[in-house]
Amino acid sequence: MNRNISLIVCTLFVNVTLIFAQPEISSHSSTQRQPKGGPRGGRVTSIADATKDPAAVQRLALSHRNLSTLSDSVGLFVNLVELDLSGNPITELPQELAKCTKLVKVNLAQTKITSIPTVLKSLPALTSLNLTGTPLAALDARAFDGLTRLKELYLDGTKLTTLPQSLGSALSLTMLSASANALTEVPAWIGNLRQLRMLRLSNNNITVIPASFGNLHMLTDLDVANNNLKAIPDTVYHLPALRSINVSGNTLQKLPEYLNSQELRELRADSCGLTVIPPSIGNLKNLAFLSVSNNGLKTIPEEIERCQSLTRLDLSDNPLEGLPIRSLAKLQGLAELRIVQRNPSLDREPQQKPEGRPKPKK
Repeated sequence: MNRNISLIVCTLFVNVTLIFAQPEISSHSSTQRQPKGGPRGGRVTSIADATKDPAAVQRLALSHRNLSTLSDSVGLFVNLVELDLSGNPITELPQELAKCTKLVKVNLAQTKITSIPTVLKSLPALTSLNLTGTPLAALDARAFDGLTRLKELYLDGTKLTTLPQSLGSALSLTMLSASANALTEVPAWIGNLRQLRMLRLSNNNITVIPASFGNLHMLTDLDVANNNLKAIPDTVYHLPALRSINVSGNTLQKLPEYLNSQELRELRADSCGLTVIPPSIGNLKNLAFLSVSNNGLKTIPEEIERCQSLTRLDLSDNPLEGLPIRSLAKLQGLAELRIVQRNPSLDREPQQKPEGRPKPKK
């Protein structure tokens, strides 16, 4: 184990020991780096200021202004690239917005929009749409017709019960986020979105992952935490570009017997009812973070020593009876090890049967 880290061992209660490694904290970590050059060019924060020189307006930031309508004068901003109306009680958008043909990014998060504004379908450059926290609930199956150029779509906390089928034609999507809804299934057409790189579906009621997930060869980040999943298809763990997967809070009970992803950097499987980590965990050569807290693990396999890229390991809240200390010591890059243990035998390696030895004669 890397000797440059500080190892802290604290007895918290009787027979309860917390062991974790604390990396050095950079003196710059609490200082937010300020952007150079001040505000980005063309950013305006009021309609009144924007109308003074409409052609110069590229970014219109009107969040949390208690606006119930957007002025028709928005059509004057022909060079508008970004429009932020988040946090306003707006229920619709004016048709004049269609004149903003360079508009790329629209933020309608936390507004009162209840359906997809039709004017958005007239914007040829629109690639990013944020509808987080809007009361969409039930959308028509064709709600996203005409928005095939979208690359980023945020539908978190919108009370959706299904994903509209028209999204299956948004073949340019690279980011789809629909967490904190009431989804019960992932439609099979998700496999059509072959450009998808990030998919966030946590905190829903999803019970099944469709086999078509195997088509998402460019997917790098998958979050399906806190659903009602009892199994994740093995093909998901083996997606060729997958770097991060979060399956925490599902009743999986086990991970795939065979793990062999060469790209996976982060695996979170907390509170899944796991009792065993498969020895094939050692095949994950690039794994940097493994979190399997609050499970039923009694130990971890010695093959963990082959995860030479591992820097963070969380084994907290497991009924551990022992750990392969020698294997952990071979992880030269390990900077953080978290363990809450209720059994004092933690300091010992798993018991091995002693070799036969003749009893001394009396």
